[in-house]
Amino acid sequence: MNLRRWDIVYVQAEDKTINVDHPCVVLVARGPPREPEGTADQCPDGNEETTRGRIWANHVLLDEADGLDFPTLVDCSFVLVARKTAITRVAGKVTVFRRQEIQRKIRAFLGLG
Repeated sequence: MNLRRWDIVYVQAEDKTINVDHPCVVLVARGPPREPEGTADQCPDGNEETTRGRIWANHVLLDEADGLDFPTLVDCSFVLVARKTAITRVAGKVTVFRRQEIQRKIRAFLGLG
């Protein structure tokens, strides 16, 4: 699977009893050379939530414009590392405006300025 920065992917949960894949945004799509499956580093976790709940300061709302079927909240304060083998499919790509919003919020919540 050829991943690129800003791809929206679905990642299989570590717990095999959970049959739901989580949407994530790929920020870095390369792994160490000695690890054949590589990693998709720094993926903010997404959650297919309806917009009826509150959107917090650390959330960015992605929707059909980004290639998703449902409005999805991406939590920019929670960044994870996912194995490429756990990625089940690529759903779309984050739009340019939302990329800037995600970058700004990740920097703010990680204290990078």
